[in-house]
Amino acid sequence: MAVADNLREKKDGEISCAVGTWYNCFKIRTVPTVVFPLPDEFLDYLLEDGVIIPSTARDELVPAEGEVVGDDSDGDCWSVEDAETGVDRAGFPEVEAQIRSSISNLGGCVVPKLDTVCPKDAVWISSTGSLQCNTVEHVYLLLKASDAVAAYLSHRRERIRAEGGPREGDAPVHLALRMWRNIHPALEFRCFVR
Repeated sequence: MAVADNLREKKDGEISCAVGTWYNCFKIRTVPTVVFPLPDEFLDYLLEDGVIIPSTARDELVPAEGEVVGDDSDGDCWSVEDAETGVDRAGFPEVEAQIRSSISNLGGCVVPKLDTVCPKDAVWISSTGSLQCNTVEHVYLLLKASDAVAAYLSHRRERIRAEGGPREGDAPVHLALRMWRNIHPALEFRCFVR
């Protein structure tokens, strides 16, 4: 029983720290953010191996601040199709519409976050070298390439299995899109409120 209690306590702590839990209380004191729940099918997609971006998520790319866009005159650019199978991944139109709308409403550039997890470990794959995203494709790319996001979702799935399945009142996973601000990491701090 101690394991179940430990899992429940960890779950309660995660819920308390999730952006969607505290944002409405502190929104006048923090970065503007749009938070919305993600369907289970999208979470399964994030846990799939590989980084295949659905063609529906591809937008007209607008260079982000500081991004260098090269001349692709030879027409050889990377594709959303799997090179071996030529198969395109099914998209998530509702999620993509919410992301596009949020990017537009938040000034054109956002930072993605799942509940308590930010895909900071996936910055290496970003063309800007930062968490700055200005398209649905950028958001998908950071979330898919992040080991931290995969670990969070895997642990969540394990916890649900250990508890015997989802329970009424279990909070869905939320995607928080925060307005991009170029904040120097040395000036960033966390605040815990009881």
